[in-house]
Amino acid sequence: MTTSDAMNLFIAISTMLGGGKAPYLFTPQTHSVKLSHNFDVTDKYEQIVCYLLPHRSGKAAWEANTTAEQRKAFDWLVWQNLCVASTRGCRAACLHMAGRLGMAGIAKLARTALLAATTDEHGPFWTVVDAEITRHKARVARNGKELVVRLNGTSDIDVPSWIIEKHDEVIFFTYTKRTDIPLGWMMSKPNVYNVFSASENTSDDLIHEILSEDVNVVVPFDVKRGDDLPTEYLGHRVIDGDKHDLRFLDDDGVIVGLRYKPVPGSPNHHGFIRPVPVSIR
Repeated sequence: MTTSDAMNLFIAISTMLGGGKAPYLFTPQTHSVKLSHNFDVTDKYEQIVCYLLPHRSGKAAWEANTTAEQRKAFDWLVWQNLCVASTRGCRAACLHMAGRLGMAGIAKLARTALLAATTDEHGPFWTVVDAEITRHKARVARNGKELVVRLNGTSDIDVPSWIIEKHDEVIFFTYTKRTDIPLGWMMSKPNVYNVFSASENTSDDLIHEILSEDVNVVVPFDVKRGDDLPTEYLGHRVIDGDKHDLRFLDDDGVIVGLRYKPVPGSPNHHGFIRPVPVSIR
């Protein structure tokens, strides 16, 4: 599919849903509160992130925001599970409904629908991914920076090898709950970094095992914004993961602590948010 054809499909979907006539997949660092903290750490990199509707929520959102006639015209869409290793806890605490992300439902739905219209790794979604990375790469290069791409802002899907290889000067990184893919820097694709994100189903033994390989584990703690994270957990050093989102800059073999960001309407996180350990002196 040509870039023009892919963009025309994206625009048609976005417009039909009542979204913008100039849709985009990636949010730049300058437009995200979370990513803007990267500027406090380094000027070498600039990050972009893609937010989709997580897990299996895309199809339900599509049905709720389209007419029967519109659904019939797009009955060829194939809706996927975008978070195959998700848990009840992470779905309940997912930040896709928090803050500004919670107000971007139609934009996320249009992106997710474009992915549902993609049946192979050269389909419309990946064609637009390629085009947007190319554009952002040129933009940040003009400012003397390197581009960092986080496709899985609210999902956990694979990036096709051809995109990673074509943009080999770009760093691709993701938080993942999957253990079937390499963690840390990938030997076969040295511009890919995956950090493991713990859930309520992640055992202490698995955390120890991953850390022993000098790979990091992200753990959300029951700590409010502005309060201190624990300095260690399960005998391992904890670093502050809220200071920036460039996880590949972190020391190896540490726990990356995150503070709990409450999600409206989801009081029960099923143990996904871990209590702060208490030291008895």
